[in-house]
Amino acid sequence: MTRREYMDKLERYLSSLTADERQAALRFYNEYFFDAGEDHVQDVINELGSPEELAKAIIASVVNDQTVATHGEKNDDSLDSFRSIKAELTNSHISISSGERHTIAMTYAPNGTPPHFEVKNGELSIVEKRQAHRILTEWKEWKAGRIDITVPERQLSSIKIETMNGRASLVKLDVMQLKVSSTNGSIQATELVTDAIELSNVNGSINITDCSSETICKADTVNGSVSISGELRGQIKAEAVNGSVRIISALNPEEYSVTAETVMGSVILNNENYKKSLVMRSPTAKNHISAEAVNGSIRIQLGGK
Repeated sequence: MTRREYMDKLERYLSSLTADERQAALRFYNEYFFDAGEDHVQDVINELGSPEELAKAIIASVVNDQTVATHGEKNDDSLDSFRSIKAELTNSHISISSGERHTIAMTYAPNGTPPHFEVKNGELSIVEKRQAHRILTEWKEWKAGRIDITVPERQLSSIKIETMNGRASLVKLDVMQLKVSSTNGSIQATELVTDAIELSNVNGSINITDCSSETICKADTVNGSVSISGELRGQIKAEAVNGSVRIISALNPEEYSVTAETVMGSVILNNENYKKSLVMRSPTAKNHISAEAVNGSIRIQLGGK
């Protein structure tokens, strides 16, 4: 049996799980095969058992063991204040939001390995190392961890997040520069006040909701949709290969120049259909919207919701 055949069967046997649980498990065991190498595929299959046996163990870990362990929980009594955040993650989900004080909580399945974090020179650094190939001791090791951070309502200089297989959520923050890149996982930014936003994804949607940006608001994904709304100034750029693009700005149409183009879909500006492409230039515009899609439509609404 090849790795692909094994994983295809495993996916079918995991159909009773939620989509998030199923994808998390499949990503984990795909990487497990990858870490072992092509020459050791049969060794991994012998170790894991049949796809049906592995699926039963995974499902049992979800149904019978919902307990989690919290590691490294800190609040502002033991945490130096920081003005920037940098996170390099593998499988963990991360959430950053405003709160009354600095707090960090990292939650993992039992026997999970939490990331290393430290505050140095005003920067909170979080690093989650990818684990080398190892014999599994707990079926629940595939479960993704979660990192929750709160910061007082004051301006951060920057947030930079790089993640492979985790979601990123940022809510009610004042941050000068925000940059998030993900391979497999959605990105959500809500009620942010920023100078620059740059979000990039391969497999997953990007949602920028009720945000204010002054110079740059950029979002691009390969497999997923892009949605942007708020008071958008400067350069606004949205790209999707397999998915739709939606942009809503509270600013008036004359404040923008707009270029938009799609291959399979329609371009719609303020409810008017421009078919495949649109170029709109305003002599007084200080802001520019650029939207591109391959397999999906583009909808732009200027002057309100």
